[in-house]
Amino acid sequence: TTAHTINTLTAKGEGNTLNLSGQKRNSGTLPTRSNFQTLTINNLQADSKSINFLVYADPEANSSSGNNTRADRIIIENSNGGNSSGVNKTHYLGVVGDPHKIIGKDLYKKGDSNNIALATVKDGSDITLQAVSSISGFSLITYDYQTDKTDKDGNTGSSNGYTTYFLGSARSLGATQASQEASVAALSTNYDLYLANLNSLNKRMGELRNNPHSQGVWARVFNGMQTTKFGLETQSIYTTIQAGYDYAFGSEGANNYVGVALSYANSISKSKTISDLNQATQAQVQRGMKDVTSNAVEVALYNSYVQDGATANTGWSNGLFSDSIVKFSYISTDLSLLDQVNTYNTSNYAITLSQELGYRFLLGQESEWSIDPQAEVAFGYLNQSNLKQTLSEKNYLDSVQNAIMTLRSRVGASFGYDFKRFTQGKDISAKVYVGAYFVNDFISGGDVDLTDGFGAKISLSPLATTSKGVVNLGTDIGIKDQTRIYFDFEKSFGGTIVTDYQINLGVRYSFGESHGYMPKGTKTKVETKAP
Repeated sequence: TTAHTINTLTAKGEGNTLNLSGQKRNSGTLPTRSNFQTLTINNLQADSKSINFLVYADPEANSSSGNNTRADRIIIENSNGGNSSGVNKTHYLGVVGDPHKIIGKDLYKKGDSNNIALATVKDGSDITLQAVSSISGFSLITYDYQTDKTDKDGNTGSSNGYTTYFLGSARSLGATQASQEASVAALSTNYDLYLANLNSLNKRMGELRNNPHSQGVWARVFNGMQTTKFGLETQSIYTTIQAGYDYAFGSEGANNYVGVALSYANSISKSKTISDLNQATQAQVQRGMKDVTSNAVEVALYNSYVQDGATANTGWSNGLFSDSIVKFSYISTDLSLLDQVNTYNTSNYAITLSQELGYRFLLGQESEWSIDPQAEVAFGYLNQSNLKQTLSEKNYLDSVQNAIMTLRSRVGASFGYDFKRFTQGKDISAKVYVGAYFVNDFISGGDVDLTDGFGAKISLSPLATTSKGVVNLGTDIGIKDQTRIYFDFEKSFGGTIVTDYQINLGVRYSFGESHGYMPKGTKTKVETKAP
């Protein structure tokens, strides 16, 4: 044992630490040593600000020499002097050591000479030491001290006059706050990309009315940025490429499309960072996501029934449109986290059922104005997510997020204008529209269980129902009667799932003679011509 002495000790300001342990302030590596130190403070000035005393302890060290051979020890003799109006008699005592050697063990037996002494305070000094928690990897560790009357060397017996603080036990309180929030954000990355890829009819296929063709192929790409606030606030920039084929069963004033679509999506995400304060070392421990890349593939079947539009001449009939989708998704994310060398992967499967209904009213002398009140309901299921973060064999955090069910409801209207009076007789047509919607996401499930390497478990419910307002504007351009190019811009406001922006660009090519379609009120079907 190495002995040190300080005659008079005082501290000014906050966050004062006297460290005997050898633990570096911002290092997660525990010191390992078999020799211990004793520091005697002859006078801890009475007006000193609070000091955090930090000692190293190893219950498995050789204990043949008595109490102070398995831990560093602080000895405080007196507390005098200083400004009498600022007297402070409370200080703090923290332990550095391998928690796996302490947690779950009862290390104190009253009167036992092998108890582990951490600090000894002379009774007349009136000094009190309080335990402080420490951070070990992902976990918050709290220590329990036992006190007994002893002599200066920490020995119990007839010669007392001192109070000694002995190491009793320790336990994990589970993942720290920062580890909790970072884990929730990491588990939610696949869900973030899933939410970004719920879509509506016009965005996917463009304008489908007055189509005299039986078959169509289309492709679209959309890019956007989404901010979610599940745990740490996370921002994702995503891009999706989608293509599909459909066949139209025509009738008077309507087409019924049946098709299949394939998608590939990619997103790059980043989160805000958060810090834990290690009360023992007064060091900040940062947590957050560092590099996150998500990929998804999807296959969808859809049925879209679209009437050409309701006018006064048709008695305001023939305006219905309906879009039904069943979609299967596989999403995978590779991610790395702050202060960790390992990289991780999470993957999920999802299924989505979507139904959109609306009605188009055509107004104006040439039916150039349109109003589309509409509503959509989508139900989605995302299976359980798993993530095990590892710092060492015994220092890990096992994270499980239960399956998530999402019921998205959207109501609103789209208002459009057709430039037909300017394009009549030409091989081009153009329309513009603007829409406003209210969207509600009812979210069930998604509860998270975090279990650390000490077996401590914390349960969280980070997901909650949220609502937002959405606005979009777009255009649809037709070239002859076979090709359509469409563009859409969208942004949302409010809620915990925010679309900062989304830009959609698509093209559709129609071909093949329709064997059933004819405009409303005509007696013969529309003839199609090769371009």
